Amino acid sequence: MRVALLDEPKLSTFLDGIHLEMRLSAGKALAVLHEAAVMTFGDKYRFPNQQHLLDIFANLITDSLKSRAKKDRKVQKFTFRQMYASIKEQEAPIFDVRFGDETLSINSCRKKLLYEFICDALHGSIISHLKMNAILREQFDLRPTIEIFPVKMEKLRRVIAYFTAYVCLDN
Repeated sequence: MRVALLDEPKLSTFLDGIHLEMRLSAGKALAVLHEAAVMTFGDKYRFPNQQHLLDIFANLITDSLKSRAKKDRKVQKFTFRQMYASIKEQEAPIFDVRFGDETLSINSCRKKLLYEFICDALHGSIISHLKMNAILREQFDLRPTIEIFPVKMEKLRRVIAYFTAYVCLDN
């Protein structure tokens, strides 16, 4: 953890990048790093340059450069507002994903980053994977799946079961 925290100033420099994805990735990495440091060292933990980092986040929240696309500005504003709250007030982003009769609760920066990464990798089939994939269920602290077998047997199996039962009765 201490080695990872030494890279925090390097990550902060990526917040000044010209590409939206680079700024967002650096901000998300910093939020996850801060969350891990708080879990390791206690609630009082602060980055050495935390006030400077919060000032950068505040500038990115209110960034209104016309050279950036409107959609990019909205995404940046929303994302950095969540990360600002995560680092300053230690309020993790919280949201629920409902699938079937279950609910996945995302209540930490780490889980949110993992969920976003898996959504991007699976291209939208996350719900079916959350229902059946044991590894994903374990990562998101969901209970194991229960295999449900169909009540109605296939016709061939019914015929075989009928004949074996009928033949056994005749002998």
